[in-house]
Amino acid sequence: MWFLLLLCLPFVRAEWPPSTCDSPVAKKGGSVQLTPVVASTQEASCTCKEPWSVGELYLQIERGSPQKAKLAKPSVLDIQFRDASTTLFRLDVEDQRLKVTGTLDGVIDCPGAFVGDPFWIRIRLDRWTNGTSVSVSYRTGDAFMSCGRFELAGQVRALWTDMHGQSGSGQVQKVLSIQTASPEIKKKVSVVQPHALRQDVDALQKRLETHAGVIDDLSDVVEDTTVKELADLKTYVAHVERRMYIGFGGLVVLVLASLAVLLRTSRRDRIHLL
Repeated sequence: MWFLLLLCLPFVRAEWPPSTCDSPVAKKGGSVQLTPVVASTQEASCTCKEPWSVGELYLQIERGSPQKAKLAKPSVLDIQFRDASTTLFRLDVEDQRLKVTGTLDGVIDCPGAFVGDPFWIRIRLDRWTNGTSVSVSYRTGDAFMSCGRFELAGQVRALWTDMHGQSGSGQVQKVLSIQTASPEIKKKVSVVQPHALRQDVDALQKRLETHAGVIDDLSDVVEDTTVKELADLKTYVAHVERRMYIGFGGLVVLVLASLAVLLRTSRRDRIHLL
């Protein structure tokens, strides 16, 4: 009874890493390195005997920098997705593009940077009555970017994977993981080195000292200007006071002179009357 129940359960995870690979393929932990291999042949393949039967499939890939400047033949990582007997579509991963071939609409070409840091490719299957919709996305940063969507005839419920790598430059090409769960990608945390922090602090201190010097210079200019203006104001006030004194003195003299004239005139008039 339990055996029949297990047969009815959908299989989710195929074998990983694959057990069927060419002899030069290097396996380490859960990753598979397809190139570089022995000098006589710079290509190798692996096949997963068990299929994947879920709606989403995630592949983590790493491709290093080429070892030769002039390439006789570009390095390509080829991943085929098939049913039990027929290849349905294929991904070709190169340094600057991701190609999807085997679709009814032709080749889907997605430019990007697929060399250096590891990246993820997501395959999503949406089944409907008479067919299956397939979307391909890739992630090199914080979010998945759509590469393209196409249709397959019939309902595709299981995918087998075949991997093939070739390189004429000794470029490292690895499939690090194939899984059904969405990956948890940790954001890079920048670590500040002590000497760099010390340099930043010294630079900040110099900037503060420079600003402080500028402020002191401005203060001196303002102070000198104020002192000069006060001195000029005192000089002007003294000048005005002197002019006021002179004017007042002249006015007093004029009044006294007028009184004297009036007195003389009054005396003459009295004498004349007598």
